[in-house]
Amino acid sequence: WYLSQSHRAVDLLARNNPKAAAELFESLASKDLGNPDLERRVELTLARLAYESGNFRKALGYYENIRGADPMLRATIMLERSWCYYRLGDPSRALGLIAMLESPSFKDVMDTERDLLRALIYRDLCHFDAAQLAVTSFRTRFGTTIEALRNRNDMSTSSTFRALTHRLPKISERFALVQNMQSESKRVSDM
Repeated sequence: WYLSQSHRAVDLLARNNPKAAAELFESLASKDLGNPDLERRVELTLARLAYESGNFRKALGYYENIRGADPMLRATIMLERSWCYYRLGDPSRALGLIAMLESPSFKDVMDTERDLLRALIYRDLCHFDAAQLAVTSFRTRFGTTIEALRNRNDMSTSSTFRALTHRLPKISERFALVQNMQSESKRVSDM
């Protein structure tokens, strides 16, 4: 039932009714849903709705409620929290979270926003050399991939592009499904 209510709330968002969706998500967040993944998705959606409405402190509260996330989701939460702190005018906390994203725990996490946010913060603080270094870091990590996209190259061989697309949940879920199907197909053909 809770899952269907979650789908209903997402449908309300798709129909451009964020207030009703937020109310439904709030209702779900106040219950023990018995499904940690659903609970995380509800809190994450509430955090994003609060951010979009400009209520950055409320968004931070929702982010704090998210428990038991895998490294990819934790990295996403940290980045989104850093955006909240940036919008609240707290560049130290924003940069602290960005620095945490560079720890060994997140070495496999690829994101394009980290350098962008760092550049914006340094620019706002008038640290133009540091801002330029952030831009250079971005270009070093993603420049070849961006150029390949512009040239409409075959991206199936790009490890950077593959890592970035696998951050998207539906793509990674479908990729896992395709890998399972290929594995099952091989087992069946070996029989």
